[in-house]
Amino acid sequence: MPQWFKDHSTEIKLFVTVWLVYAVYVTPAGGVLPNRYIDLVHAIVNEGRFTIDTYHENTIDKAYYNGHYYASALPGPAFLALPAYLAFKGVYALIPQSLKDLASGIKSYKIDNQPDSSFYGHVDNVEFFLSQAFLTLVVLAVASALGSVLLFETLRFLGFSGWIALSATLFYAFGTNIFFYSTVYFDHVFSATLNIAAFYLVMVSTKDSPSQFMVPLVAGFFAGANILVEYPNAFVALLLGLWFLVRADKRQLVLFVVGLIGPILILMAYNYISFGNPIATSYMYETAANKSFHTSGFFGVTYPQPDRFASLLLSQAYGLFWFAPISLVGLAGLLHGILARGKEFSVSLLCGMVVAIYVVFYSSYSIPSGGATFGPRFLVPMLPFLAVGVAFAFELFPSYLIYGIGLVSALINWTGAQFGFATSVAQHFQDLAAQGPTLPVLGAILTHSTSQNQFYLFALRYHVFITLGVTFALIAVFVFAWKEFWSSTRRMPVANSLYDGTAADSPARIK
Repeated sequence: MPQWFKDHSTEIKLFVTVWLVYAVYVTPAGGVLPNRYIDLVHAIVNEGRFTIDTYHENTIDKAYYNGHYYASALPGPAFLALPAYLAFKGVYALIPQSLKDLASGIKSYKIDNQPDSSFYGHVDNVEFFLSQAFLTLVVLAVASALGSVLLFETLRFLGFSGWIALSATLFYAFGTNIFFYSTVYFDHVFSATLNIAAFYLVMVSTKDSPSQFMVPLVAGFFAGANILVEYPNAFVALLLGLWFLVRADKRQLVLFVVGLIGPILILMAYNYISFGNPIATSYMYETAANKSFHTSGFFGVTYPQPDRFASLLLSQAYGLFWFAPISLVGLAGLLHGILARGKEFSVSLLCGMVVAIYVVFYSSYSIPSGGATFGPRFLVPMLPFLAVGVAFAFELFPSYLIYGIGLVSALINWTGAQFGFATSVAQHFQDLAAQGPTLPVLGAILTHSTSQNQFYLFALRYHVFITLGVTFALIAVFVFAWKEFWSSTRRMPVANSLYDGTAADSPARIK
């Protein structure tokens, strides 16, 4: 075991670094969309049912069928949180009641939204509030940090040098909307991680011996599990299946499909138990407050429209290139790889097709912004594939330009991790100038509790000092942790600066 840690020290350090930053910026009260998943988790564990009747008043994102309320979402993110919530219940039972009483004024909604809701009279709101923070910390943030490690492993497998692989990975983790959506219990980061996991395993399996049946099987399982998170992720599964069809032994395609089927059967069973039909969906039974998202076309999907396509990329309210400028570098890298038809053509083409499908699909959606958001939340699942493009872009642009754009992207998304949803990319810079940096846990206490609450008074008095101290501590830890790796990998010869030949394979062999 010690040797394993030594061999994987970079990956372990990367995971801890990314997770630690996300942990600091975890948002303990996510609002109506994250609440729908936490409601379902509580209903399954505490009541042994899929109906969220006891909890439904803390979200408008719900369905109503046969006299019961259901989460208006696919169940994957809730299923992933079940073991962690069981663990949380054991920890919560050990917390002294005196400490729970101190937090009794904190509510999962902002204090001015539903202060008289019966939800607060029937549910231990302190437990709900703390459990959401716990699940975000140990499920969502962990899954996202693992996604960063898998992206790094993918880039190393493709043959990129350590410093390029690490740079592209850190830009993905902190310079895109992945940062914000890793700190609040949305579904999109789960999709991103499952996408890169399936992609990595597909790349590996097409280079392994056909007798290695477990790799394509697990790749198919991850791709199928992603359909349990959001339906459009099926497009990625389809593209990966086509890759197997064209590039691999056909037995691997069969194994991929077998792995894919399992999670789909789980989804069909959930739909049958909940709605009496294995191909039904909660979106068919949404309550009036949430129907505006899915009234036109087929559950909100019509046909791609140029103005929506442009807004997903260029809108100052939520456009990808505004909220994550590094994604433009990634797109340029993929286009370069495709048009140059060089050694990275096939990988660039696959990643480019994934990116194109997500943008085109959501340009046909009635509300492409996704409502209240920080950047285009629907495009988060495709960001790992743009990160692969960032690595390719080091062949196209000088590194100082990529680093400059990456640092601007990180600054934009750092503000998002602090202040949450935004109506423009400039909004949180105004917030930062007006009130200084903050931490979401302190902001949540200030906006979700009464002024008489002890935690409120503590947060009000010390939040600036705590925030500055934590921020400088994170910077110091980051510099200390990565200084040696950065300097050692940058010392390699210029001729090997892009592909160092030490990975398991390289784009030169992925043809």
